[in-house]
Amino acid sequence: MRALRGVGWFGLASMAMLACNALTGAGELFVGEEPATPEADTGTPHTDSGAPGDAADTTPVPPPSCACATAPPAGWTGPVALLESLGAGRACPTGLVATTTGGKDPDPPSPGCEPCACAPPTGSCTTASVRSFGGPLCGAPSCSTQTVTSTCTTATYCSPQTSFRATMTTDAGSCVPSGGTLRAASWKSSMTACAFEAPGSGTCPAGEVCAPKSAGAVDAKTCITKASDEPCPPGPYTERSIYYGALTDTRSCEACSCSAPNVTCSAPTITLYKDGACANALTTMTTETCKAYNAIMDPNGSVKITTPSTVTSGGCTPSGGAVTGTVTAEQPTTVCCLP
Repeated sequence: MRALRGVGWFGLASMAMLACNALTGAGELFVGEEPATPEADTGTPHTDSGAPGDAADTTPVPPPSCACATAPPAGWTGPVALLESLGAGRACPTGLVATTTGGKDPDPPSPGCEPCACAPPTGSCTTASVRSFGGPLCGAPSCSTQTVTSTCTTATYCSPQTSFRATMTTDAGSCVPSGGTLRAASWKSSMTACAFEAPGSGTCPAGEVCAPKSAGAVDAKTCITKASDEPCPPGPYTERSIYYGALTDTRSCEACSCSAPNVTCSAPTITLYKDGACANALTTMTTETCKAYNAIMDPNGSVKITTPSTVTSGGCTPSGGAVTGTVTAEQPTTVCCLP
């Protein structure tokens, strides 16, 4: 007992516990701290959210290609990305497909028919008529009338004293009309409603659905549609417009026509010959003048136009081409968009 003097009660207790451990095989002694207690196994895997003990985040996450929007009421389709444009409609961006297309404000072009026009006259000034008289003043009874062209033609003259009068024969012909074709009607403005080709994964809060994002079309609107003409349903989709799926065009064009040609011919030079082969010239003359020849001559001769006539003016006046009928928009679709 003398050897243990000064050890104290704490030392004696420690020495006794060490001796006990040696006999029983117990573990080490922990002095000053309690040992850590392992977590109870609940059967649920632990999710590491970055802070021990936090619950997993269950907030709905929409896919990258969509934005959550209020679900449409029964009977309505959407939400869709609506693309509007003047004139022809636009194509949907990549990843979206068109579900509805249409237009509004029918645009019948003015004039509705191609204007009527007339081609140049088909006639010509190639023929004259020469009358032969038995006196010097083209007043006695005519003894012959001869049709004259640029080809040599035999003729019979009055004898012994003869005068001639030539008249131009105007072959006015006609003018061929053109135009009067109906110009197609179109829409002043158009729309394309685009939906997902293959919706991405993800969820939206209750009462909302995945609406296509603009996908590069920054002016796209988020809308719902219905194939009828009616007010927008209660809810956030309040901007209303009506588009139509078809045009009924009952217009037609009046047929085009042309007036008679207004042809003016210059005076040709006509040569009369003593012989029947246009070799020995007797005299020359122009149209609408009296030409006397005061000599006894062979009553058998020939004649032809030696300087042809030309058309100095001409043309026809077109008419017709008026449009009748109307253009009507059919198959309405109501489009209601988020403001």
